[in-house]
Amino acid sequence: MKVNDCISKIPSPLKGIVISAWILAIETAAGVVLRHSGLSAAAIMSVYILGVLISALFAPDRINNIIMSFASVIVYNFFFIDPKYTLFAYDQDYPVTFIVMFVISFVVGTLAERLKNTADDAARSSAHTQVLLDTSRMLNKARGRSEVAALTGSQMHKLLDRSVMFEMPEKDSVFRFCYPASSEGMFQAPLEQEAIRWTYQTRKESGAFTEVYSGASGQYFPVSINGYIYGVVGIMTGGAKLSKDNLDMLESVLEESALMLENMRITMEKEEEKLKAKNEQFRANLLRSISHDLRTPLTSISGNASNLLQSGESFDNKTREQMYLDIYDDSVWLDNLVENILAISRVEDGHMNLRITTELLDDVINEAMQHIDRRSKDYNIKIEPSEDLILVQIDVHLIVQVIINIVNNSIKYSPAGSSIVISSWKKKSMAYIKISDDGPGISAEDKPHIFEMFYNGNKKIADSRRSIGLGLSLCQSIVKAHKGAILVTDNDPHGTVITFSVPVREIEINEQQRMQDIDC
Repeated sequence: MKVNDCISKIPSPLKGIVISAWILAIETAAGVVLRHSGLSAAAIMSVYILGVLISALFAPDRINNIIMSFASVIVYNFFFIDPKYTLFAYDQDYPVTFIVMFVISFVVGTLAERLKNTADDAARSSAHTQVLLDTSRMLNKARGRSEVAALTGSQMHKLLDRSVMFEMPEKDSVFRFCYPASSEGMFQAPLEQEAIRWTYQTRKESGAFTEVYSGASGQYFPVSINGYIYGVVGIMTGGAKLSKDNLDMLESVLEESALMLENMRITMEKEEEKLKAKNEQFRANLLRSISHDLRTPLTSISGNASNLLQSGESFDNKTREQMYLDIYDDSVWLDNLVENILAISRVEDGHMNLRITTELLDDVINEAMQHIDRRSKDYNIKIEPSEDLILVQIDVHLIVQVIINIVNNSIKYSPAGSSIVISSWKKKSMAYIKISDDGPGISAEDKPHIFEMFYNGNKKIADSRRSIGLGLSLCQSIVKAHKGAILVTDNDPHGTVITFSVPVREIEINEQQRMQDIDC
């Protein structure tokens, strides 16, 4: 067994005395050997001075150092100075020798004590720094407030080898992390909960070994910085007070944890401010665009309606029919605008709220075709259904709006008589819908911007074409909310192809057979 292990088992109050006694016995035995070897008293005196030095290294205590120095002089005199085995000395110079020996022993012991204490302080400081470094590295990898709390509690449990709790409020609930998990019941005792609440409210320590709720089994510390509290850490003391080193380490770890939580809070607030500013800018642009673009169709509707009411009989049938069609087209355009705006209104905090249902993809496409632009009769629109029945997990209203927007976009920018083909297929866990046209296509300059809000191909807010640039941007938002992707490519030899994907719902073979029987 190692010497340090033996020493560590000696009770603290007796450690210095026992160590000094051992050393005195060993150096006295060594002195006897040296005396029989014919060495002088001076050589033996150096052995006792060495013993004082060793004693100071193993038991660095000022009182013990004085006692050891004095005892070394006495033992040296008793065993090695004539008359032996007495405390007297024949030589008149020996009292001076004893005093010098005592002073040298005391000085050497004091220096050794200081050296030992300095080394211990350096070791503690190094360990403290390493703990903080390890804690900082772990906390920097945390992805959220709850993970910071969990890592802090786990680290303190490892360092202190005591039951640890980190309680942190989060909106309308409270997160509590206990290490080990079996210790949670101890922290839920009524007195412990009162101490926790008091610490959270006052940002001061409470519990065992404090003046507040001193009868509690745990000691509770606030995790706070800059006047803001993020949680409370509890340590089950087991009736033993935390050492100064442990308290210093605990304080440093809690400061590191509080700083990380503070940085997360500030970052979150900045992101919320950015999102708020972005939403405000979006609303301002949207309102400005809508108010500008609504004038054209509303003026057209009110003008045509007024003319028909006042002078309807004076117009020939062809003119009246055209006026009716203009009113209808403007009304349909306004209806589509309202649908897009309603879809946008379902975006909250940058996320779209979906109402997911299971739908047959062919039915979704057919439903969308019932609501496309009236001018579609002037185009060759072809639907190529998938060979298999494809069930998709979608918000059907929003996906119908995506198909309507893309098809209407093809109608709007392609000349009459153009072909528009809608096809669909399934690949792995996604269903794909492709809408292609043979119109003029999209220029290389415009292609990177077509999914930008309020972009209409000229990098301006649209007016003359009555399109405020919501269509494709909204389509992209809806598809992304469904965990899908949307892609624009060129058609061969000319035109545009827009392909987007949505998740499918896997069905059993017997279920697919029943659906096919029903379809037949």
